[in-house]
Amino acid sequence: MRNSIFHRIGDHYTSLVEPGRFMGRSALEDRWLVPPEVKVSENKSYYCIEVSLPGFSKEEIDVSVTDDSLTVFAEKGENANDRRGKITPRKKIFRLDSDINQKKITVEYENAILYIKLPSKKGAVSNKAKIINIS
Repeated sequence: MRNSIFHRIGDHYTSLVEPGRFMGRSALEDRWLVPPEVKVSENKSYYCIEVSLPGFSKEEIDVSVTDDSLTVFAEKGENANDRRGKITPRKKIFRLDSDINQKKITVEYENAILYIKLPSKKGAVSNKAKIINIS
């Protein structure tokens, strides 16, 4: 009874849950966005975000700031490949706290690492824990 409607639906949707695939497509195929490796640290007066973007030049990286977020987007040209294959675009969005002075954010790119400095408006990074009430 392999031809029942349940078997046909099951066969059709098997690729939806197949390991390493989503909606029948591999995450490594096409041009899916891959989040870059990120390291966040803090200093007395600013936060520092280090974003690893190997294979990209400074001209291929965009950093933008909106009211409450900072977006890093890196993309190669159409036929860009490295020794392991196609270089996929990278994108990461960071939510900014209200104490970040957005006008003084600085960005540097050196040795495939994007360094983003987020200065605090108050001059000192707050280490105070926020208490969250449990309901």
